[in-house]
Amino acid sequence: MAKYDWDKLTLEFIASGLTIEDFAMVKKIPLGTVNKAASRYKWVEKRSETGKKTVEKSLEVVSDDRAAQLAEQNQKDLTAAALLRDKIMQMVQGGDLEAKDVRALAGSLKDVQAVVRLALGASTENTDMNINSDFESWLNERIAES
Repeated sequence: MAKYDWDKLTLEFIASGLTIEDFAMVKKIPLGTVNKAASRYKWVEKRSETGKKTVEKSLEVVSDDRAAQLAEQNQKDLTAAALLRDKIMQMVQGGDLEAKDVRALAGSLKDVQAVVRLALGASTENTDMNINSDFESWLNERIAES
């Protein structure tokens, strides 16, 4: 029967922050014996690998937590954007708007659209430069109909 449980001692060493010398002293095992076991069972390499895995796992947990927070915030942004869009539409349908009001509402709707696109992970860059003037024309038509 073996004098030492090297599997258990390997795990203890890996989990500790002790040097091989300090570990031998704490466990009251001759340093030469511990050095041989550390070499045979690759204690230092295993500790290093465990450390790397711990860091990777930690980063995954942080990343998952941040992703959940971002998703929650994006949902709140989408809800707020929908409320703002509805309010803009109410103002347009209520009529009695001057040209400056139409421009302000067009700008506000553009900002709301940017929030929605950003929250959904889409580009906020507008590739169609006629969208603002088209929307302004649309608002003017609605005002004229009222």
